[in-house]
Formats: sequence, structure tokens, C-alpha cells
Amino acid sequence: MKIIKLIQSEWCFFFVVLILLLQNTFVRERYWTLDNVLCFLSLSVVYTVIMTIIVCFTKRLWVKVFLYVVSFLLCFINLFLFLCFKTIISPATILLLAETNQHESYDFLRTCLGIPEAKLVLFLLFFTISIVFFVEKNKQKWIKSEIMHICFYLLIPIFLHGLYSLQIFYSLFLCRSTIDVEKWVETRQLKPMDNCTNLVYCLFNLNLLSKELKQAEKTTFNVYKQNSSVVFVDSLHLVLVVGESYIKWHSPLYGYYLNTTPNMLNEKYKDNLYVFTDVASPGNTTSYVLKNVFSTNCLSANEQWNESPFFPAIFNHAGYEVILWDNQYDPKSKETFDFSLNSYLHNPLFRKNIYKLENSFQTEYDADFVDSCLKRTGSWHPRYGISIIHLMGQHFSYYCRYPHNELYDYYSIDSIKNDASYMTNEKRQVIVDYDNATRYNDNVMKKIFDYYREKNAVIVYFSDHGDEVYDYRDYIARDLTDVITPDLLKYQYSVPFFIWCSDQYKKKYPEIVNEINLSLTKPLMLDNLCHLLFHLGGVKTCYYIPERDVLSEKYNCPARLINGKTDYDEVLYPHRNLWH
Repeated sequence: MKIIKLIQSEWCFFFVVLILLLQNTFVRERYWTLDNVLCFLSLSVVYTVIMTIIVCFTKRLWVKVFLYVVSFLLCFINLFLFLCFKTIISPATILLLAETNQHESYDFLRTCLGIPEAKLVLFLLFFTISIVFFVEKNKQKWIKSEIMHICFYLLIPIFLHGLYSLQIFYSLFLCRSTIDVEKWVETRQLKPMDNCTNLVYCLFNLNLLSKELKQAEKTTFNVYKQNSSVVFVDSLHLVLVVGESYIKWHSPLYGYYLNTTPNMLNEKYKDNLYVFTDVASPGNTTSYVLKNVFSTNCLSANEQWNESPFFPAIFNHAGYEVILWDNQYDPKSKETFDFSLNSYLHNPLFRKNIYKLENSFQTEYDADFVDSCLKRTGSWHPRYGISIIHLMGQHFSYYCRYPHNELYDYYSIDSIKNDASYMTNEKRQVIVDYDNATRYNDNVMKKIFDYYREKNAVIVYFSDHGDEVYDYRDYIARDLTDVITPDLLKYQYSVPFFIWCSDQYKKKYPEIVNEINLSLTKPLMLDNLCHLLFHLGGVKTCYYIPERDVLSEKYNCPARLINGKTDYDEVLYPHRNLWH
């Protein structure tokens, strides 16, 4: 009780700091759930109690002012970022601040001061400070108020819940990689909301990322100490297209009842498109999958993505010019997985030393993005070139992934044959949106095929993971559960994969085309994709392992591990004679 009376003597400091720490919670309505709000409200009470006790026991004015300043800074920086840029303090914004020099900071602040929202934030800051200063001068008048007593006693159960909620830091500090942090955020569904927890999470994540990127850079640039070359005499265009959230079972290439891929079917009938039937993704989050795809590691061999080279560097060293077109690249994104992946794919050293061209823009729809990128590619004439195109694909929400007009609003709810007991017309419309987005994606791929049709080119397409749209249960999007079932693997981890060859490529390399044909039913995991690409691109390197190359006679499919631990084949095909 003495502690309560002690804290009550600094009631103004207590309530002001509590509100400042909770500011971030107020603006993140996207994550308003009972668990989230209660967790971070109670944590903020704990932080505020600790700071108030420090102020009471030290009895130093500078300590109190310092804690006020920190709380105000966290609050109003967040408010400024939210009002001006629709973001908050995040690992990305902290990293951007750290990389900004004094001149750039001055120019940025000078520009921002002209923004009405920035002026509003400054006004609110000075107004709030004035109110706090006035209340601090007159706080003694309220100390003995009965309302004040009641408020502090009501905070006791919230404080106790906050002590219990501190366990989230235990699980956070157990994370040993940024992938672990992503899972901590996603699987627990606890988005760090109050300003203190968010800051701790950001700094911890940045520390892990810094270590991983340093290791990734070191192993990648060791590539240039090795011998690599291209064995082909003729010039070649190799294209890697990365799709998004593509459920293979929503394509007639894999037996779907609606013709969502007419252009791809046409390419297949012309013997230009070769469809692989048994390809698995190592995860169902983009960041985890693509880190392991763009690295030369193999998960079943317990090899980590940051301890293995970035495979585009191997192509670059062998003699290929590399370009990256990424319609998902958003340097302003505050999401953990976006920041983590962008820090790898768009690493400044990679951008400077590996990529010949790279986009600095995004478009709402993939077709516009591809048009812009291919237009820029028109002036690019390397002897050997590899283009990496990362699409938005069928990323949720599906309605936003395609233009709405007579051409692309192709299907209606009458087209959907799903008659499960949980289905409604509203849910059928979600499936319609997904199938229309899939058909739109087919048109995007046609643009890419047509551009390379008269060239010596080979295109590899895969999706980073699948998705769900009420396919076998009353559920939409992805499930980050640790309970892996056959149906979950079928829809979220089994992915579409095909290779498209131009007529020139087929004519010049008939033996490779024959190897492709012989490999269509072989099992493959995306973490070993680089070896197939080395094969298609004629790259001779010590990093090529034929036992991991699905086109090789020596291929021996490694165990296909989901999230690094669950054997895909044992769950989905328990009675099949496995390759490994």
C-alpha cells in the first residue's frame, strides 16, 4: 500500500507516461483483439509503475525529465510517422534512420515541416507539454482525491496481468534468427503494440538481422574467389518468375474445373510449357521461403540460408548480368516479414555489386508492372542474362489483385461448384475473386512469354506458397499452425511449378528439354531450385550439386522438410516409396 501512495504522489507523471506509451496501441486498430489490447495495456502499466518508482526513489528532477523526454519522443515520432507516412517505428524505419546522413536528415526534416500533418504533430506536442507542465505545477491539489485512490486500486489487477504478460519477452529472447522472430510475431498473433515493447522488439530483431546479413554477405562474396563460367556458346535469357499465394488446385494445369489458365494451357499444347506435378515449398510465408530459395542451402542438410551463397551472385560471377524486378518491394513496409526479406533481396551490397537493373517502383497490378519492366529490359542486351520477376500474384486480398472490368471480372458466384455446408454466396464471391485473380495472373504470364518468344530463352515459374479459399474447410488464407495435416500440405505447401522454353531454346538444347520431360513427376523442394537453374543456364560452378538437381541423372531428392522439421512426404504420402 505504501508503494501505491508513493506512486500516487507522482500521479501526473504516471498517467501521462502511461498514455504516451499506449499511443501506438490506439493507432493500430488492425490488431485490436481482446488478448492484444489487454496484454499491451497491462505491460504499459508495468513499465509506467517501474518508471514512476524510479522517479520517486531517486528524487532527481533530471531523471524525471529524461523519462518524460523518452516517452514523448516515442509517442510523437510514432504519431508523426503514422499521420505522414502511414507507418510506425519499426525495424525498417530504425534502419533507414541509421543509414541516413546529416545532410539527408536536414533535407528530410525541412521537407516534412511543410506537410500539414507534421505541423499538426508539432502543435499537439507543444500543447501536450504545456498541459503537463501546468498539471505538474498543480498536482498536489488532486493527490488526496477519492477518485485518484479508486483509479490506482483498480490498476492493481491490470498490473498483475502485466507481470504475467512479461513472459512474451522470454519467448522473444529465445529467438535465434529473424525467421524465429517472424514466427514469434505471427504464430502468437501478438503484434507489439505499446511503444516500449515495440522498441525492444525492433532493436532485438535488428540485432539478429545484422548478424545474419553479415554472414550472408560474407558467404556470398566468397563466391568471387571460386571459378565459375558459362558452358553455352550461344547467348541466353534465363527468367525466374516468382508467383504469390498460388493454389495449384485452382488451375486446370492441375485438374481444376474452371479454365483459369487458358494461355498456359495453350503453351502446354504447343509443347512450350512443361508442368511439374510434385513440387513442395519449405514454408508458407514469403520471407522464409524466398530466403531459402535464393540461397544455395539445403534445409534437410541443416544448412542455413545466411551461411550459403546468394545464388544470383554465382550467375553474376559466371558471366550473367542479373536484373531484379520486384513488385512486392516496399521499403516503407512495417511488417516483420517484408522488412526481413527486403533486407536480403535488396541488400545494398547486392544491389551495388550483383544487379545490373532494379526497379524503384511498384504498380497496383502485375500486368502494368511487367509492361514497365519489359520496356526497360528492351534496351538491355547481354550475352547471358537472368531476370528475376517477383509478382504480387494472388496475394490476399484477392479482390485487389486484378482490374475490375468486363475482361477480368470473368467468373461469377454461379461459376463456383463448392457446395460445402459452410458455403455462402459471400464466401463464393471470395473464391470468384481468387479465380479471377488467377486468370489475370495467366494474362501476366502471357506478356512474359510473348516478350521472350523469339529469343533463346527459358522461363521458370513457381509460387512461394499456396493458400486456402474454403477448399476443404471453412477457412481462408494461410494457417501458421504447427499442426501439419495432409490437407494443409496439399493447399498451402504444394505449389505450381513449370518451365517454359522458347522454340530457339528447344532447338539449341534438345537434350535439356528431354531431361525436363523426364523429370515432370519427380519430387522437388524449392530450397534446391538453384541447382536446376544452374543446369538450365549452363553455369559451371563448385556450388552445383547434381544430386540436388531434379534434371540430373544423379538426382536423389533430399528429405522435403516443412519449416525445417516436418517431413512433407511422410505426412502427405505415408505409404509411398520415398526417394530419400
